[in-house]
Amino acid sequence: PNSVSIEERPAIVACHERLGDWELDTIIGKGHKQAIVSLTERTSRLSLISKVRTKGADEVEEAVLG
Repeated sequence: PNSVSIEERPAIVACHERLGDWELDTIIGKGHKQAIVSLTERTSRLSLISKVRTKGADEVEEAVLG
């Protein structure tokens, strides 16, 4: 809902100089059902990973926001 496309993000994000800029990826499993949600803070490279039963938006949102 509050995501910003790569083309629209501020140039400072690419510099990796400030904390708080996160990148989200989904890794789709076999059969295109289950997925892994990966959140990575772009400067520190801290990664948070969560397995979800489906790749649906509601499930991914729950994994990200709790």
